[in-house]
Amino acid sequence: MLAYQAHQLAAPQFYPFLRYSRRFAAKGIHFRALPADALTAASLPPNLDALFLQSTYTPAKGNSKICSQASRLRSPI
Repeated sequence: MLAYQAHQLAAPQFYPFLRYSRRFAAKGIHFRALPADALTAASLPPNLDALFLQSTYTPAKGNSKICSQASRLRSPI
């Protein structure tokens, strides 16, 4: 289970797991994703093996302008 933060800067961390999901599935590994805000005990499947929980991210004061400019270069996922 991938519990992600709903932020454009956070998406690249989990994107490869979803992008290559067929390759993982061929090896018996399956991923599900949900927003971290929606994570509850009831939302976890009973046969869950691992939980990847993405922490929140707040850019440092001097980096916020750089981050906003960089995010415009990428297409949203």
